[in-house]
Amino acid sequence: PPGTNSSDGSTSCTKCAPGYSGQYGFCSPCEFGTYSDSFGASYCSDCPGGQFADKVSATKCNKCPPGTSGTNGITCDPCQYGYYNAQEGKAACKRCGVNSYNNKKAQTSCIKCQGIYFSLGGDFSCTNGLWYIVGLIVLTVIAGIFLSLVFVCLLVCRIATHIWKRMQKSKLNKLFGSNQSIDYSALKYNPQK
Repeated sequence: PPGTNSSDGSTSCTKCAPGYSGQYGFCSPCEFGTYSDSFGASYCSDCPGGQFADKVSATKCNKCPPGTSGTNGITCDPCQYGYYNAQEGKAACKRCGVNSYNNKKAQTSCIKCQGIYFSLGGDFSCTNGLWYIVGLIVLTVIAGIFLSLVFVCLLVCRIATHIWKRMQKSKLNKLFGSNQSIDYSALKYNPQK
């Protein structure tokens, strides 16, 4: 039966030892990333996430140490820059939060940014906040200048339109005389003529 081994000339079967699995009458060692923790296993189990078996015939999986993570069952990888893992046996490292960073691999915690420095999270280092403040000030000044120019342009256009209408009215008064009543609303500027 599965999970057993029989040798030539034997009248009985022997259960496969832990670290082995049996199919077709012989026992095979569990491969890297798999294990068997009991006698008579018909197959070896994969190591769960955050654990590994780095040798053949493993009877158990070992937990990945803090500062690492593992998904392939064979090795544990160090947490990358900007990430950490405080606990053992984790399948993934955690990203450093806002205003913290990591500039080394395989860390169990993140470093807090100090003073005017900040981080958006998952960063190798903190950024000097002074440059962002200067940038915001420059953008604010540019926006203020632009809005001021728009306002001045609108004001100048309005004044120019008012002056043009007055000049037209003055020319008509000279032409027809100032005592006559003129319907100015019927006189419209038509640039196509």
